[in-house]
Amino acid sequence: MTPKERVLARLSGKPVDRPPNFNIIMCFAAKYCDIPYDKFCLDYKYLVEAFMKASEDFGVDLMNTMSDPYRETYDFGGTIEFPTDSLPLCKERFIQSANDLKKLKSFDPLSSTRMLDRIRAIELYKSEVGEHYPIMGWVE
Repeated sequence: MTPKERVLARLSGKPVDRPPNFNIIMCFAAKYCDIPYDKFCLDYKYLVEAFMKASEDFGVDLMNTMSDPYRETYDFGGTIEFPTDSLPLCKERFIQSANDLKKLKSFDPLSSTRMLDRIRAIELYKSEVGEHYPIMGWVE
């Protein structure tokens, strides 16, 4: 079975050759492919490259778009730092109460920065492996 066949069969309650592997491999995939984690988070091409290689080599059955919990925060106006080869950091407490909701900037994902990067990852996955793997988007 291909990963896509396996996942769709499991979701339909049909027999599968083995349980689908949905392991979350973000940092592992970047390290495995020798991609600095800041680049993995900031450029969908690195993210897709790492997930495709690690998923193929380790039998993960799902292409993923996860990198860090701050994509939405960034596009909503939060200040995010991207240390070299490390996890992104949100240095401020962006939303602490209902009064802080007025801080949220409205944005269109198709003209945003980080959410658009995720959309581009999905598009690249679709063109590269979309018939073989299911693709999972992710929203925090």
